[in-house]
Amino acid sequence: MPGDIRVSLTLDGLHLLESDEAKKACGDMERALSESHVPYTIYCLDREFSRRGKKSPERILISIDRSSYDVFWEALSAFRVPETLHSLMTSSLKPMGKVRVRASVEIDQVPITLPTIDDGSMGEKVSMIMFDLPPPGTARKGRDCDVSLGGMARLSGTNKALISLFGERESSIADAARTTDCVLGALSTYCEAYTK
Repeated sequence: MPGDIRVSLTLDGLHLLESDEAKKACGDMERALSESHVPYTIYCLDREFSRRGKKSPERILISIDRSSYDVFWEALSAFRVPETLHSLMTSSLKPMGKVRVRASVEIDQVPITLPTIDDGSMGEKVSMIMFDLPPPGTARKGRDCDVSLGGMARLSGTNKALISLFGERESSIADAARTTDCVLGALSTYCEAYTK
């Protein structure tokens, strides 16, 4: 039975700005977690501010250390990832050209590679990026996820998740927030099967 799941979302190509709105968004997320009374931890904002003109990535790490995942989905719903994360991004980050999103997942300290998306590298729009999580029982092998592109891709199956990104800057940031929700949503189903 897995004891630790880590999900991180990295945004780079962005200039980091400190703001009161960003601090408030972090506080809102922390309060939502504490009120849910579910035993997991979120490191809301792990900032590496730019030094000497060098831009550093923004990373948000969610760590769940649980012996069972029977209320996993309820926990995800409780901390309202999309709207809180979107508020955090739009208030603390200023777009500087392209936006690259990197999502990564670790199960039992073994990384599972998810796609890296760079909007603009595949045309004006990168839409509907589907990836497969490894089948239950193979996570410890650290297999990479298969990636396929398709305009009509949808959520399907027990080990599927969907990332939808658009070339426009504002949409890229907004959809980056939903990326985390998609990854965690897939993990809730994945963990349910993985622990059986």
